[in-house]
Amino acid sequence: MKLPTAIRRGLAGPDAHIDDTALESAVSSAVAVSLAEHEKSSVLAGIFGIIVIALTAYFSSKALWFVPIVALRIAFMAANYLACQRILAAVAEGRSPAGLLRRFDGTMALNGFSWGLFIWPVGGDIAGDLAAQILIIATLVSVGILTIAIVMRPRAMFLSLGFFGISALAPLLLSIPAIGPVPAIGMTGYLFAMAYYGWRQGRSVRAHIRVGIENERLAADLGSANKRLAEALETAERLSEEDSLTGLYNRRAFQHRAMKLRAAAGQTDAVYLLLADIDEFHRVNDEFGHVVGDGVLQLAAEALAEACGGHALCARWGGEEFLVAMTASSREEAEAVSGRIGEAVALAGGRLGIDGVAVSASIGLAVWGADDALDDAIVRADEAMYRAREEKGL
Repeated sequence: MKLPTAIRRGLAGPDAHIDDTALESAVSSAVAVSLAEHEKSSVLAGIFGIIVIALTAYFSSKALWFVPIVALRIAFMAANYLACQRILAAVAEGRSPAGLLRRFDGTMALNGFSWGLFIWPVGGDIAGDLAAQILIIATLVSVGILTIAIVMRPRAMFLSLGFFGISALAPLLLSIPAIGPVPAIGMTGYLFAMAYYGWRQGRSVRAHIRVGIENERLAADLGSANKRLAEALETAERLSEEDSLTGLYNRRAFQHRAMKLRAAAGQTDAVYLLLADIDEFHRVNDEFGHVVGDGVLQLAAEALAEACGGHALCARWGGEEFLVAMTASSREEAEAVSGRIGEAVALAGGRLGIDGVAVSASIGLAVWGADDALDDAIVRADEAMYRAREEKGL
């Protein structure tokens, strides 16, 4: 069963779980929608019944009797159709249809009574008049369709059948001296059979609607749980690859991703490693404390990531060391990136605003060949970094 949009929206909100009260409200709204949609269809079917009755009455001896009854039926069907439209609109807008459904019950009572009026002109002629028999059969079929359409609302169904019975049985009871009790007994049996069938079928339909709502609720709960689980897994995966202080890749994540970068580069593209070490970092820690030292590392990491761009892999390799893997068309291009990193780190250090803290980095560059092991390339970058530091006299 396809649930109304307003109900589906309520079941699939940010917190998809709904309590039993909300569940009952959703079931009631879904029943109201099903009731209104089915009754709208029965109105269209009732039009065909009216046409059959009108054509049959035209050829009967009591045609004029049916004119006001047909007009009354058409008016009630129009009112019924509008009532269904209002119920559908209320549910679509998220409003309770309870008041409209109570008015719908009254409309159904009038509808049932007006159908029974078709029996009055021909009740006494049922035994020998074919037109009368066709009129009564068409009426009973139309009432049966009406009953089936509203079985999910027992109050409306019983009111419709009850008032139809009052209206239809009266002429048959009055005609017992002429036609006998069989038509009245048959009509009574029809009413009880329709009432029992409608009651049982209504319970089945409402149970089906409830199961559909509960399935939607479970699906929404499961979807919400799956979403939270996916977010938690994504967060866990990110944290497992991320250095908690700087937000750069950690050593394990860098090794895994760097191997993919090297494999993608193949034999044609060169991959370079840049190992950057923050100069005199231990002195900053000793003189200004670890809070300032952590701030230096964070600013240096931001500067390094910005200088490398989005295509390079940047990681905190350990302590105050950072490692970058990148493809470049030439060594000169890689050296240019190394220069930008050094400048960016120095500028970032100035943002600390602490006298006596000047941040700089010594950077070593090494090519990582297609046949080289990652560890060997890192050793060469480390050696180049020490040479850069010695050139500074550190």
